[in-house]
Amino acid sequence: MRNITLISLVILLFIGSGTFQEENNMENPIIDSLPITYREITQPTQVSLPDTIFESISAVKYSITIFDSVIDPFISNFEDPYLKDTGNVLTFRGNRFRNGDFGGRIKGTPTTIVQDWSFKTAYDTRQSNAGQWGGGTGWTGQPLLYDSIVICTSLCSKAYFLDWETGKMVSNPINVRNPIKGTAMLDPQYPHLLYVGHGVAAERPWGCMTFNIQTGQQIQFFKEDSKAWRGWGAYDSSPLRVDKFVFRPGENGTLYKWYIQNDTILLHSTLRYSCKGKAPGIEASMAVYKNYGYTADNHGNILCTNLNSLQPVWHYYNHDDTDASLVIEVDEDAIPYLYSGCEMDNQGTNGFCYLIKLNAIDGSKVWERKIPCKKIPRGEKFTEGGLFATPLPGKGNCSDRLYVCCITNTPAHHGDFMAIDKKTGEIIYSTHLDWYPWMSPISFLNENNEEFIVAGDTQGKLYLINGKTGEIIYKNKVGLNFESSPAVRGNSFVLGSRGTQIYKFHIE
Repeated sequence: MRNITLISLVILLFIGSGTFQEENNMENPIIDSLPITYREITQPTQVSLPDTIFESISAVKYSITIFDSVIDPFISNFEDPYLKDTGNVLTFRGNRFRNGDFGGRIKGTPTTIVQDWSFKTAYDTRQSNAGQWGGGTGWTGQPLLYDSIVICTSLCSKAYFLDWETGKMVSNPINVRNPIKGTAMLDPQYPHLLYVGHGVAAERPWGCMTFNIQTGQQIQFFKEDSKAWRGWGAYDSSPLRVDKFVFRPGENGTLYKWYIQNDTILLHSTLRYSCKGKAPGIEASMAVYKNYGYTADNHGNILCTNLNSLQPVWHYYNHDDTDASLVIEVDEDAIPYLYSGCEMDNQGTNGFCYLIKLNAIDGSKVWERKIPCKKIPRGEKFTEGGLFATPLPGKGNCSDRLYVCCITNTPAHHGDFMAIDKKTGEIIYSTHLDWYPWMSPISFLNENNEEFIVAGDTQGKLYLINGKTGEIIYKNKVGLNFESSPAVRGNSFVLGSRGTQIYKFHIE
């Protein structure tokens, strides 16, 4: 193993246009002795899942392009590197299964949520092609945790590096040029590499970027792809490393396979696809089981792809726009299953969130739960129904259930926290929330393996819920709007809000 000890980490500011209101300025942008270590990931070679193509793929038009035929395209190491370091959170929902098992732990029966610190971001006043985005964090906006550092990518077009204990900046931020809505990724094998995807274009060019946070240098900027089948250059999906590759879905209808070795980043291949004559955009983060990758898009398509070849394996149509990430769970018989739920976007003013469980190997449906939803006018826009929050599999004494935060709009602009039976899809209970939820829920287990859930809504309220009964133990308005998802360590979590604030809380 080769160790790289960082004596001084200089985060450079990239100069951009527009006005930023900044507090917590630092004169010295140097981090002393933050360890950045190359991690050797080794595991005996395992057998890949088969090169099967199911009949359902006939609904998909696709094109695979190989840019580098010299690099071995096969994935031989199926170990999930995101699980090697307890306490570190390097991608959205913490791992390749996107199951949000951060390892949250508490003692006894909790009664309250306590704020430890808050940090104020800059505020970006530029007008983008989708309005002014300000600061703080948006959807999905989950922080990353690496040792003592919290990494937050903001709507103000900056990436911040904060101290876990105090919330103070440990360096000047990186200017990433455009607002970031999604969740960045810190490479688990080369954790000096930070992958960031633009959410909207306040300036051009825009696309996805990679930074070396040891030097502060931008080492990759992949701009709008002229060969994409859809003309939207955003990247809300959080990338994933699998073996020697990083997979990055785009909102331009393309899945990119990048070969990564230290600071060498090469485009290996692309998969472009369309269904019913339209190329969809992928905002949900891809989940991975062995060499199969799973994506959901804004046209309701769920696609399984063989990551060795980028050959589509199976296709499932789930009725409507799907932004919440797919979640994988392997049962006691070693069969992987997918959980997913769509929004109620293209069904008129009344419809359903279709919550589904699929066999991840062949795409067959295990069950479907139709949750009635409404689409409610809100000025010139709408509050859409359904799932924006990623589902959470239960643990401990609640391992039989799946938790979802659903926008029902009954009454208008409200939502519900639901526990769903994993085996049958039946609703075990439904707990009403005061406003509609986009934040993905998180869980904490006590010493008796009793599970407690933290959920949030878009009016800035946090809820502490007994996972077994659905009882709300505590709720309080803290932030402006919790669209973002939290990152958990121990009995604490970090969560960003729309506006300008990032918070750290703990459970008591």
